[in-house]
Amino acid sequence: MSGEFFDPCGEAFERGLKDLRNGNSAEAIAHFRRAVRLDPQYVNAYVARAFAFLETGHANAAVADCTTAIRLAPGLPQVFRLRASAYRAQGDTAKAEADLAQAARLTPTDRGGSQMRGAGAGEPELSPGRLASMLEEFKR
Repeated sequence: MSGEFFDPCGEAFERGLKDLRNGNSAEAIAHFRRAVRLDPQYVNAYVARAFAFLETGHANAAVADCTTAIRLAPGLPQVFRLRASAYRAQGDTAKAEADLAQAARLTPTDRGGSQMRGAGAGEPELSPGRLASMLEEFKR
C-alpha cells in the first residue's frame, strides 16, 4: 500500500454526486445507498439521495431521507427546503409550507433583512449544481 487512506463511504458519495451531475439519478441513488449503508450518520448522503429520489419521482423516499437528515442535523435550512419540495411533489402544501417556515427561521438574513435565496415557494427547484453547492455548506 502507498499509505493513502481509502474511504469507501466517501468514494461512494463522490461517485453518486458525479452520476447526479451527469443526469444519472438512478445510479446516483445506488451509490448514495452504499454510502448510507457504510455510515448511517452521513447526513450529506441522505440529502443527496433525497434529491436523487425527488428527481426520479420518488417523493415518499425523498421525504424519508430528508426526515432522517433532519433528525441527524436539525439546524440545516437547506434540508427543510428540499423536504418542502418533496412534500409539494406529494401535493401536501401544508407540510411544505411548514418546512419552508422552519427553513426561514433557521436561515440568517442578509444585510437588507430579506431571507436568503431558496427560502420561498417561488424559488427555482434545486439542480444538481445547486445541490453540490449546498452540500459544500455543511460537511459530515
